[in-house]
Amino acid sequence: MRQLAKLWQKMKDRRGQGLVEFALILPIFLLLLLGIVEFGRIISSQMIVSNASRTGARIAAVQDIEDDALIETLQNHYSVIAIQVADPVYTPSTRTSGGTVKVRVSYDVNIYAPVISTITENPYTVTSETTMYVE
Repeated sequence: MRQLAKLWQKMKDRRGQGLVEFALILPIFLLLLLGIVEFGRIISSQMIVSNASRTGARIAAVQDIEDDALIETLQNHYSVIAIQVADPVYTPSTRTSGGTVKVRVSYDVNIYAPVISTITENPYTVTSETTMYVE
């Protein structure tokens, strides 16, 4: 019976240990979780911007479309995020068969996590550029 009483006394002395360990680990866990979420947002935006630049280059290479109409088409089609589309660059300077067209699309991703925003620049700019031959 005495041994049971001693064991009970030892267990009583460690009541707050779990709470202290949790308090030490919680900030690290939250930082890791917020980093994963923000990184996922950046990767998602990069995929959208990359797809938008490929689509724009393909449209400019295949269709006879004005630059303003191309930019408006891309901005309407990718209205999920507010992408910025630069004017297409043609080499040679006019649209000719066999030449190239280069479309550049960018988007500013706002970082909302407080600690992560101090580590990286805010907003973080995601950019994609695609070059295709004009048909």
